[in-house]
Amino acid sequence: MLLTSWAIVADVWYLPPVTQQEGESSIAYANRVKSEIARQGGLVDLEWYVFSITFPAGFDTEVQHHRSLYYKCAILSPCRP
Repeated sequence: MLLTSWAIVADVWYLPPVTQQEGESSIAYANRVKSEIARQGGLVDLEWYVFSITFPAGFDTEVQHHRSLYYKCAILSPCRP
């Protein structure tokens, strides 16, 4: 039997608590915290679109296709009893 072990070595920084400022939206707050984390870790602060991470490629176009079909069937041609 082959036994192996591994470990990840990482630097850990404890940043001071950050609170949402008055009048600041939750998105602006999240971006401000993300920027501070990136700055402390020496990373590039990138904007990213969560929809592209959460859903597979082509999902948005499939949703648009279904919406257009619904519009054609339900809105343009009235339902018959």
